[in-house]
Amino acid sequence: MTTATRYDHAPLRKAARTDQGFLRAPARVTRAGVFEYVQDDGSVVRELRHPDDVFHADSLASLASVPVTDLHPPVPVTAANVDKYGRGFGSETPRRDGNFVATELTVTHADLVAKCDARERAEISLGYTCKIAKESGVYAGERYDQRQLHIRYNHIALGPSGWGRRRSRRRATGSGP
Repeated sequence: MTTATRYDHAPLRKAARTDQGFLRAPARVTRAGVFEYVQDDGSVVRELRHPDDVFHADSLASLASVPVTDLHPPVPVTAANVDKYGRGFGSETPRRDGNFVATELTVTHADLVAKCDARERAEISLGYTCKIAKESGVYAGERYDQRQLHIRYNHIALGPSGWGRRRSRRRATGSGP
């Protein structure tokens, strides 16, 4: 089994302004199903994100209060670098919404608020790690090559339309994200 860093995407829904000038938006940030990822060599792999894994309590708990970033940072967001990369936060209570994971995100930095207002940032992309199991099959009528397990979220990135899930990075088991 290998550990991989993945980026998944969804549209940014209409945000409301708070009294402080922040943006707050409901978000369906991911779903269960078969996702395609472009590998470093240009090949495409189809990975199953099974509901048992996507909606596992530990997976959902890892999404609580994650930082919101402007694009994906070059490294995982940690306490040591959140001042540099953090531009807001996700809600404390992500939840299952049918086949989706729903949460709310709050953008707190004026620069990213302005980019969202100008629609320069119109898409959400989750940054997370997972274990990859060499398992193939068919799920809900879609063929898959492998399965994501032990999904752990790091951040919610905002980017331009059409930007999410362009690349994925794979690392050997036991290495960090």
